[in-house]
Amino acid sequence: MSPAAGPILLQLEDIVLEGSLALPESEVGGLVMLLRIGAQQLPELEGAVVRRLNDAGIGALRLSLLTVPEAEDDSRALELRFDIPLLARRVIAAAQWLLPRFPVCCRISLFATDTAGAAALVAAARRPELVEAVVLLRGRPDLAVSAAPRLVAPTLLIAGGSDEPAIHCNEIAASHLHGPHEVRTVPGTGQFAGQVGSIDTCAELTQRWFASHLASGDLPLVG
Repeated sequence: MSPAAGPILLQLEDIVLEGSLALPESEVGGLVMLLRIGAQQLPELEGAVVRRLNDAGIGALRLSLLTVPEAEDDSRALELRFDIPLLARRVIAAAQWLLPRFPVCCRISLFATDTAGAAALVAAARRPELVEAVVLLRGRPDLAVSAAPRLVAPTLLIAGGSDEPAIHCNEIAASHLHGPHEVRTVPGTGQFAGQVGSIDTCAELTQRWFASHLASGDLPLVG
C-alpha cells in the first residue's frame, strides 16, 4: 500500500527527513521526488509542478535533503549545502525507502533545484536502477560533471532566459552528458518569483519530460 498523501517522515538510518506527499486521485503511475536544500525554494513553482504531475497521474514528494536541526543551523546548512556526496547518499537512501512503499513504481524520478540538483545527478549516475528520469531547474549541474558521463537517466536542464549563471552551468554539464538530455531556457528571470507565465512553462516542461520517460509509457501529456 502507498502511504497516504500529506506530511511524511523518512527514517534514513540515523536521520529523519521531512517531506510532503501529494498523490493523484487516480492510480499512481509514477513518483517524482522534488528535492531542495532546507527551507522551501520556489514554492509557487513547486506547487505548479505538483499539480501538473498529479493531473498526469504521477505522485510527487517534496523533500528537503537537510534535517530540521541542520536547516535551522545556518553555518551547518551552508556547509552541507555543498556536500554533494552526502546529499547524493541521502537521495539514494530516500529512493530506496520509497520504492517498497510504491510497488507500482519500478523507479523514482527526480526534480531538483540549487545544489540538490548536483546531488540528484550524482545519485542517478551511481544508482541507475533506481532513477527513471531527472529534471533540474537552476540545479547546479556543474558541480556534478565528474558523474555526468555515467548518467543514463534522461535529463532535462532548465534555466531562466536571463539567468546567465544558470545557463552557463547547464551548458557545462550538457557538454559532459552522454545519455539522453535536453537544455531549455524559459523567458523570465532566474528566480521565477511571481512570474506566472514562466512558472507555468517550467511546470509544463517538467510534467511532459517525466510523462514521456516513465516506465509505464502510457501516462497522459497534460496541456
